[in-house]
Amino acid sequence: MIEHDPAQKAGFHWDHDLDRAPFVAQHLTTFIKMSMSSNIEPLARAMAERICRSHQMTESEIQGWVDRHWEIAAAMLESGAMDERGEWQPGQDWRRGLEAYRERLAAKHEIR
Repeated sequence: MIEHDPAQKAGFHWDHDLDRAPFVAQHLTTFIKMSMSSNIEPLARAMAERICRSHQMTESEIQGWVDRHWEIAAAMLESGAMDERGEWQPGQDWRRGLEAYRERLAAKHEIR
């Protein structure tokens, strides 16, 4: 058994369940993306707050805006289009961030 192998912990045995490998691989990929999501959420929320404040949004509006937009900030951060300060990175294409956001939404809806 591979140490810390999530597939084996889930009851998948590589030696006799290879016909299920694509199914397990798909769900492991989704699980990994969701794990990454939970790690990036605090960073993305802080980034979204900084963006709000830099655009002089009122404090009463900030929390709602962050709740609605933190996943977009996370996608922009993951793709490298923006940095942790919420600033666009030179030479990066914002469309990569948009594609990362679409992937994030697709993964979120696959699990439900």
